[in-house]
Amino acid sequence: MRLSKYVLSVRDKLLELLGDDRFPRDQQELLQGIILRAFNVAAPDDWAQPLGLLYATYRGFGRKTDDQARLVGAFCICYLASLDLFDDVQDDDLAGKPIESAGVPVAINSALALMLVGLRALGEAALLETDAARRGEYLKVFNRASLVAVGAQHVDLTNTGGRPSPEQVLEMNRAKTSSVALLSECGALLGGANAENTKLFAEFGSDFSALVQIVDDVRDLYGKEHSPDLAAGKVTYPIACFHELASAPQVDEFSRLRQGLPESADAIRELLHEVGAVDASAATVEELRAGMHRRLSGFDAPRAEHRLLLSMVDSLASTLYEPPPLEDSIAYQTPRGGFHDVIAQRASRFVEELDLEGTLAVPSLSPWPAPLYLFEPQADTIRYPDLQDLRGDVVGQFSDTLGLEPEQVERAMEAGMPLLLAHELMHAWRHACGRLSDDAWHEEFVANRLAMGYALRFEPEAAQATLHMSRLILERVPAGDEAAERAILARSRVQGDAADYDLSFAAACRVHAHMLLEASATCDFELDQSTWLSREVPPDLRSKRHGRHASAVAASAVAASAVAAE
Repeated sequence: MRLSKYVLSVRDKLLELLGDDRFPRDQQELLQGIILRAFNVAAPDDWAQPLGLLYATYRGFGRKTDDQARLVGAFCICYLASLDLFDDVQDDDLAGKPIESAGVPVAINSALALMLVGLRALGEAALLETDAARRGEYLKVFNRASLVAVGAQHVDLTNTGGRPSPEQVLEMNRAKTSSVALLSECGALLGGANAENTKLFAEFGSDFSALVQIVDDVRDLYGKEHSPDLAAGKVTYPIACFHELASAPQVDEFSRLRQGLPESADAIRELLHEVGAVDASAATVEELRAGMHRRLSGFDAPRAEHRLLLSMVDSLASTLYEPPPLEDSIAYQTPRGGFHDVIAQRASRFVEELDLEGTLAVPSLSPWPAPLYLFEPQADTIRYPDLQDLRGDVVGQFSDTLGLEPEQVERAMEAGMPLLLAHELMHAWRHACGRLSDDAWHEEFVANRLAMGYALRFEPEAAQATLHMSRLILERVPAGDEAAERAILARSRVQGDAADYDLSFAAACRVHAHMLLEASATCDFELDQSTWLSREVPPDLRSKRHGRHASAVAASAVAASAVAAE
């Protein structure tokens, strides 16, 4: 079972548990609505959701999904939803939420009901534990995490306005978000980990929660027009760092600027940066990240799911700075054998066939659970679908989109891989030439033409497999907004202003399919290289950049793997 199926099965199990006749019908509907809202926050195949952490942890130990795993997942979601609802009541933050109209007393009772239903699920999961010595461990995890969380919440609620140190804020954050440690520790228990490894994952989850909170604190200050934390006077981690590093006049200036919010927000941001609060926050994130890498790279038999956890950590850290490679985990994060080796060989062949030695160094190649390829210029990394170790998740997402049998999709993805990889290598080449733009669909148009030209010459089987899947996509995937699709295809021919993809996966597949089919009929590989891979566009070719491809129509289903690239 892959992640999305697990998430949906947990959701269905929870709706069943909440349909308990001991609850009045309107209460059942209210509780089910709260749970459905929690599940609708993220797509079922999004690993960056709470169940993604639980699933990756137990699957990383080789444990298959079964009724016990579903019940533990149901407990975790009820636990999180209950705490969130209690927190909303205590912070007077029910406004705009479905339960607002029910009122505070009903909200409190609903939070209690969710916790009790979660405990029922946890009790049933413990009864399914085959190891008698481990049955009581699930309840111990719940007791420890919940008592730590309510103790920290008490401190937060009764805070009289003192100035906690960065260390105190960090420990408070760990305690208030101890649910993250609960998720990873429950995952280790499900995976059959020994006591040492279960403790390791509890510590991993604790560090994860601390890292997430620091990143969120910095995003609140710098990623929003108006910072709710500043407006509320909260002492978040970067604010605590500021107070530790700032001089008395700078502290006075901060207090003065806070009185002028929201107009003074930019001045506050500049002050925090000048004092070094942001750098201090990033340094702590890096310290936490290094510890988490060190823990997980200690396993003798690393699995893809646990490597994926470290990718999540790195992705979060990258919102603040560019995370450097860590010696402890380089080998752990660079899998070998099978499809991984084939990817590396094809990338090297690309450089050799085009005689790019000294012009293009192959970026780092990193597997992930998505059915698409992605070039990340800042990290100089190409992500590719992990058809070696996460085949079910990768193929399943594509199969669901296309309505094809997983085996058929799997064969197509493997056959089309050289073209799809070439697509990302073309992005990397353009980056090396200083030509990579932030007009996403123009980049896709260019890379699709270049990759198709390359494949027709050097990888003809991949070109034909991709074209076959492109036609299947256009046959099987219903068009959404055809006018919007045509508009994207038309405007993608010329580099414009910065723009994102802003399409569903299925719609993006269709656009790529149109592009690739057209490219197969009209591309001129030499001309396209001169036009889009030279540092300066030759004057005699500038007029040929437009108009050569009057109508837009083409891309590959497997080439939806190329749906993202920068």
